[in-house]
Amino acid sequence: MTINSKTDVTERLGSINALSKSILIVSCLLLSSCASTFDDYANAQDCTEQWYNLVEQQLSMSDAAGHGPDLGSDEWRSAVEMELQITENNNLPAIESETWCSFIHNSYIAPNL
Repeated sequence: MTINSKTDVTERLGSINALSKSILIVSCLLLSSCASTFDDYANAQDCTEQWYNLVEQQLSMSDAAGHGPDLGSDEWRSAVEMELQITENNNLPAIESETWCSFIHNSYIAPNL
């Protein structure tokens, strides 16, 4: 590749700068999307679909094929208790209550965010 003039050099530098800017923009977008996902999880309200997904992500209640109890069901909540090894805890709130979600969140999920 032969550079014939000052204009060729300027054009090539302009192309390199444009590529660098593009890479920087894409990197920033990727980082901001990751931060947004983390913020979404950190702000998840207890006993919502978003919160169930957060718990599922941390505890992996489903097998590799995605089989497992329905998110939020009493069966799923029992599986959460088993995974956390707290089934013998007599101080647990009723499994079908929103208080249960708050207890699980405050005691086990939030400290790991």
